[in-house]
Amino acid sequence: MIKGGVEGLKARPLQSRQKMIEPMVNMIEYLLSSGEVMKDQCLHLGELVRLGLVGKVFLKTGIINFYWDQQLKANNAFELINLQPYQKASGKESVKMK
Repeated sequence: MIKGGVEGLKARPLQSRQKMIEPMVNMIEYLLSSGEVMKDQCLHLGELVRLGLVGKVFLKTGIINFYWDQQLKANNAFELINLQPYQKASGKESVKMK
């Protein structure tokens, strides 16, 4: 199961992490015990997350990218930030996937 937006989970306060993880854990527990997925749980997990005013300001100013840029630098991957490895070769340099 993949839930978008959880990449920065470790940067969140503990209570916020638990609030985000709890519905996924509940759904997985129910799936394992019953062999079924509850439709209302799926719909809840698929809801869009809306940014508040602070989030919108961070997004507009580019501050929101600071954390991810630091992660890329720490993993010696910052210079790869603009690569598009899945784009078909069209005269541009691209990464070949094996």
